[in-house]
Amino acid sequence: MAKITIRGTEYDLRVNLWVTEQIEEKYGDFADAMKKFRNQRKISQVKEMFAILANGGRMHAHQPTDVTPEVLNDCNLYDLDQIAKAMSQAMDEGMRAETVNGNEADDEPADVYAAELEAREKNG
Repeated sequence: MAKITIRGTEYDLRVNLWVTEQIEEKYGDFADAMKKFRNQRKISQVKEMFAILANGGRMHAHQPTDVTPEVLNDCNLYDLDQIAKAMSQAMDEGMRAETVNGNEADDEPADVYAAELEAREKNG
């Protein structure tokens, strides 16, 4: 889960269906918006996307979705770089199709051969 602290406030950044819908309403096609965001970042777009992702986290936590782009107004370029990294992480996490019991997949390498041998030993 992507989190970032800005001026003492921690934000949980999430990409879920609600966030996807918000992005589509603002920018049109979701896939095109993601490509544009990753390749042609404008500060105004970063601020708007941040607010959407932060509100996605707040919505997930059953909190008011009241984060606005203006919370980033006092940030410097280093802050902006850290924010962009956290947003990219949230987007990558949100785009995963794999889940384990409704949670994020662990993405750890699996030893399929060892798992098969273990299953045979239990059944044998």
